[in-house]
Amino acid sequence: MMASMKEIALGLTTILPLPATPDPLCVDLWNEAPSECARLVRLVIAECHDAQISLILVRVPLEVWAELSLDAESLVQSPETRIECDSGLRERLEFWRSEPS
Repeated sequence: MMASMKEIALGLTTILPLPATPDPLCVDLWNEAPSECARLVRLVIAECHDAQISLILVRVPLEVWAELSLDAESLVQSPETRIECDSGLRERLEFWRSEPS
């Protein structure tokens, strides 16, 4: 049985603040619909916001960016987190705790 997006978001939120977690934390989602990837982004941002976990940047592929843009109202508006579209990403999300160099 595969974990739900909510369970994955909770898992990511649990490991993001740990010192050994790579920055960025990359999540590969093979064969997931862009709408489901966008849902995961929304959930992680909301969970980080609720738990007061620093999340500076989320990079997403173009297809996920388009999905997020369709329903921008449902996205938790966290002033410390921005979302960027990276056309070089394919089925990968990047969660950054600090500014990329």
